[in-house]
Amino acid sequence: MLDKIGNITGWMYSVALAALIALTVVYLDSARRASEPTKLGLQLKDNGLELPTIDASLLPDQDKSDDGGKLYWQAITNYQADSGKCKDFEDDPSKPMPGPVRDLVEAGRLKDCSVFTNHLDKLLNFDAQHDEMDNLQNLATNVYTAALRLVKTHQTEPGRKYAKAVIALGQDLIRERYNYEEFDLGVALVDSGLAVLAEAKTPGESDAAERCGTAMSNYDLKTQEVWKILGGRGEKNYSQHTGDMLFAAAHAKDRVWRDEAILQLGRVRFAAGANYADSNAALYYAQKLSDDPDQVIATAAKASRDLTEAIFQGFH
Repeated sequence: MLDKIGNITGWMYSVALAALIALTVVYLDSARRASEPTKLGLQLKDNGLELPTIDASLLPDQDKSDDGGKLYWQAITNYQADSGKCKDFEDDPSKPMPGPVRDLVEAGRLKDCSVFTNHLDKLLNFDAQHDEMDNLQNLATNVYTAALRLVKTHQTEPGRKYAKAVIALGQDLIRERYNYEEFDLGVALVDSGLAVLAEAKTPGESDAAERCGTAMSNYDLKTQEVWKILGGRGEKNYSQHTGDMLFAAAHAKDRVWRDEAILQLGRVRFAAGANYADSNAALYYAQKLSDDPDQVIATAAKASRDLTEAIFQGFH
């Protein structure tokens, strides 16, 4: 009797192992048979984002080398409680700076600041709304609008100080660019700050701001073209460009395109328009990249790996 039980148990283990091997083979075969990338996807392997240079004269005097990430995050987390004070400051910049405004301005004086580096899970997910990013955008809008108000009322020096702090934040977001939302906000903030400096008409600085603003606008148009394809979520886009998403998830040179492509893996698993092989390949790559030593890659991949169809249907 015990021998029979042992045989049955062994047989069950053998079946389970065979099923696991078969499933692995299916995934590997699907990865091999997945849609091929288009010319755009292939270009992303070798072409990173070559960002326009922001002249040092358009930035605060960055005389400290500390990372201002803690200051930025302090501003983000305290903004909700102090949003009323920040709005009051926007309307009347002669008032004392609220804590979040002060933190943002002080962080702008520090070189190479991080913003979301220690909070990757707040960005690399499938949440419909990122509250931390919204807080940062609203705070930066308060500061930018205060700067413009000051410049228009001929209070040029404080206006320029606040405008440069907004540009510094934008540059830090662009430098990180863990997802397109962060990159896009960074570009918008740089544009806004440059517009204030151009309005201030400070000799030399105003012309530099206009030149940089034109370069940023032209550059933004180019990135939007890629984003329409790589970030598109319609059925037609998944049927035509899933190969680009799969390829970029594994090979894109620039972080923003690779991270967004990895997040698309989760959607490809369930999206109408994606074929069976592509859906299996997406899961295979999401699982594989979840163990990547780069925590940014791993965080995005885990979000795609753990996405459920119920959650996917909820935001579609």
